[in-house]
Amino acid sequence: STMMVDLDGARIANEEGYVGFDLVEASFGVPDGVVVALYPKSVFDSTLAIVPSHNWEDIHVYESLETSELIDGGVCTEYANVAELSADWGIDEATLQGTFDTYEVSVTAGSDSEYDKAADYLLSFQGETIVACQLFLGLAKAFTGVAIDIDGHVLGEDGEIIDGLFAAGEVAGMLGTEGIGVGFNGSVTACYSTGLVAGETAAQRRR
Repeated sequence: STMMVDLDGARIANEEGYVGFDLVEASFGVPDGVVVALYPKSVFDSTLAIVPSHNWEDIHVYESLETSELIDGGVCTEYANVAELSADWGIDEATLQGTFDTYEVSVTAGSDSEYDKAADYLLSFQGETIVACQLFLGLAKAFTGVAIDIDGHVLGEDGEIIDGLFAAGEVAGMLGTEGIGVGFNGSVTACYSTGLVAGETAAQRRR
């Protein structure tokens, strides 16, 4: 239930795809690599901020943050209006205001004219304080398996590439890239993604 924009002030994709490949790929070409998630304050306040499990102090205790902690810690920032937001992020105000206006038209119509986002997730910013959080791409998860680099080469115990040996999918710990998606908790698309990368790398080697 967020709106994601780049530093040009434009939406970049259907925000429902935050755990899929579409949003990840859309993020690659944005100015300075910066993607900003914008929330109406009432929506942000009701959002659960989940701490990555590898940072849990006790592995058996589910940990989360209050959204106020994200603001107090400087992770996210509140703005009274588009003008304040634009000035702080160096975004052209007219362009960003146009993006908000288009989004509000979609909210009213119950149909996303830009990216076909589901109506249930189209929530109005009208009369709301705006909360902005910068997003960062990162590795989603990994299990056990042989070590690989981002191109699918298998790495030896010394961390160096083993010439001519590639791995993907479950044998490579499921995921070596930035994308996750649907399937068995992301496993299907993880295998697809690493297989595609390793296959392309091997194919290039044979040319």
